[in-house]
Amino acid sequence: MDAQHALPFPLPANDGFALPRPSDRVIRGYVGARNFDKAVVYHAWGAVFRGRREGPVIHARCEGSGHEVYRVRVAFDAQALVSAHCSCPVGDEGRCKHVGATLLAWSHRPDEFVPTGSLSQTVERLSLTQLRALVLRLLAIDPTFAPSIEALLPEALDAHREATPRGAILQRASEIFRRRSDTAASGAGRAAAIAGELRALAVEGLHRVGDDRAAQAQVHAQLAEAVLGRWRKFGDEGATLLQFARAEIEALGESLGALSEADPGRLAGLRALMTLYRFDIEQGPAMGPLASPGALSLRVFTEVATEAERRQFAALLTDLVERSDDWSRVCWSRARLTLEEGLVDDAEWFAACEAAGRWGLVAQRHARRGDAALALSAFEQTPGYELIETAERLAGLGLGDAVEASLGARTERLAEATRAAVGQWLKARAAARNDAEASLEVDVSLFRAHPSREGYDNLKQRSEAQGLWAALRPRLHEALAERGHPLAVEVLLSEGAPLAAAEAVAQMTGRGQSLITLRNQVLDALGGEAPALQLTLLEAQCEQLAATGGRNAYREVARAMARRESLRATLGAGDEDGWAVAFRARHARRAALVAELDLHFGVARTG
Repeated sequence: MDAQHALPFPLPANDGFALPRPSDRVIRGYVGARNFDKAVVYHAWGAVFRGRREGPVIHARCEGSGHEVYRVRVAFDAQALVSAHCSCPVGDEGRCKHVGATLLAWSHRPDEFVPTGSLSQTVERLSLTQLRALVLRLLAIDPTFAPSIEALLPEALDAHREATPRGAILQRASEIFRRRSDTAASGAGRAAAIAGELRALAVEGLHRVGDDRAAQAQVHAQLAEAVLGRWRKFGDEGATLLQFARAEIEALGESLGALSEADPGRLAGLRALMTLYRFDIEQGPAMGPLASPGALSLRVFTEVATEAERRQFAALLTDLVERSDDWSRVCWSRARLTLEEGLVDDAEWFAACEAAGRWGLVAQRHARRGDAALALSAFEQTPGYELIETAERLAGLGLGDAVEASLGARTERLAEATRAAVGQWLKARAAARNDAEASLEVDVSLFRAHPSREGYDNLKQRSEAQGLWAALRPRLHEALAERGHPLAVEVLLSEGAPLAAAEAVAQMTGRGQSLITLRNQVLDALGGEAPALQLTLLEAQCEQLAATGGRNAYREVARAMARRESLRATLGAGDEDGWAVAFRARHARRAALVAELDLHFGVARTG
């Protein structure tokens, strides 16, 4: 059947407009350098969809960084872009990344923009039956006029929108995400379901291209791009999608490695790897030190690229470094220095790396040259965001044991996210050599840096199984005591050691309610044991409650003092109570506290 007659309404005749397709440089100038860099990434992962052309105007939808979808409109005259608008919060003047991505889509894949003519032209061509169906559909969704009609027309075109060979996999992968986002399938397991569909799409795509390695590379690249633009929308579940993307990047490298230098598909694949590296620039530290697909893409690039290809791309990156903002400049500088390793004078290269703070690259270069001492010295200065990648590379160069020792000594000083990643890496190394004791020591370091009851119980259970608990327990309590951590008291109480808990809580300072609660728990657990120590705790409790202020706190002071008097009697203390007199004198200006003490003890007993 002819596509024209298969449509629910007829397409207009060619409108005669030959719209300009702006270059990347023009688009960058229109939306700005930073928005352009983001737009390149959005375009890469297929954020732009339902493109259509209405005379000298193009329309499209563009996915946002969350689950929102924005409407983009761009108007041209015969020579240039005239105006643009996006429905995003900053898109009134069209200087946003969504407009940039739409312009890139129009410039590079204009055949994905279906010509529709104006809304009035399209409606005029509808038969009565077609018009009635359209209006009923409109009223069923939203009783508004042109905006709602305009929203429905592109949907009717979707069934007849032919995917271009270059973008077929990307479009289909993008539709999988959008379909899952639009349904009630959001919740646990959604990312896994999407990953399953993407794997099936990968199998289908690879089957269709057969042994064509260049086409295989494009399939892997487009699947990775589709995922990397969206994985953050899935929270913790996004790790499932990120794992899929990393596998596709590895497969992309394998496909490129099988292509000869003369194959044009090789250059396209290397460009795809650099586009994938861009995702780190857009998403930055959100990737985490273990998960960064940009670092993986860069590694794959260096493994498959020839010296000539590395020189070619390093020259391109030099231009990008000069035109980028601060964060992008850092990222592109790192990529350029990575590509230039071994291609330029070492002294010059080392100086450039150190000036840029790229100590991880310095460490790896020294290791490749066989200078372990300089490599480890540079590793000590490597920042957290590239620590794991550098550790992995150095381990591959024979410095694994020294790197483990270095990381073990640094663990407690690292930021929390990096510390957790380092812990995972160290434990994986220990597990690989079946060293349960070393794995336990990693968790001890993590516990010292961030104590928790769950961590304590886990260490206890594991060390008991290994017969190490008797030696480990004092170390954990010492670590808690050094920090004055309230967990020390909680654990001692749970282990039936109230006297040790009392001694621990007596050393703690602070003004929080948790300390007041801990003292009460310890006092209750002591019963009649250590009355002198209980006196000390009660006096500290009175001071903190008085400083807290408020009628309820003052009543608690009175009850604590009554308990203290009972203990004094047990100890055979006389009627003269110097501490109580001094306490009342220090707080004489607190009228409510004085009144509460008078009520419970009378003036004679406390002043």
